[in-house]
Amino acid sequence: QSIQVTASSGLTQEEIKSMMANARDYLVERRTDEEFEGVKQQAETLIAEIERLFPEIERVVGTADFGRDAINKARGAVQRAQDAMGARDIAALRREVEHLQRTQRMFKGVVTRG
Repeated sequence: QSIQVTASSGLTQEEIKSMMANARDYLVERRTDEEFEGVKQQAETLIAEIERLFPEIERVVGTADFGRDAINKARGAVQRAQDAMGARDIAALRREVEHLQRTQRMFKGVVTRG
């Protein structure tokens, strides 16, 4: 005795391959979206913390040239991160998250000493 299984769905090999490719593309897109959302959430948290620290930083170092320069660079990093979020550019957003992390550490250090 033997059992033979035959396809009865009426789909051609090409249709099956197409469905598999679509499913694979969907999974890749979904992973990318989830990854982007994670980095975006991290950036938003850092931006909120930095913006909360701006008034104190301006009070402590805003009159010094290096202080104004640091504040301007921080504002630039915030803007670039927001632009990367708007463009959904995950590579640029990752770079800006690194800048935001350094800025946050620096600002917290200044506020602690100030």
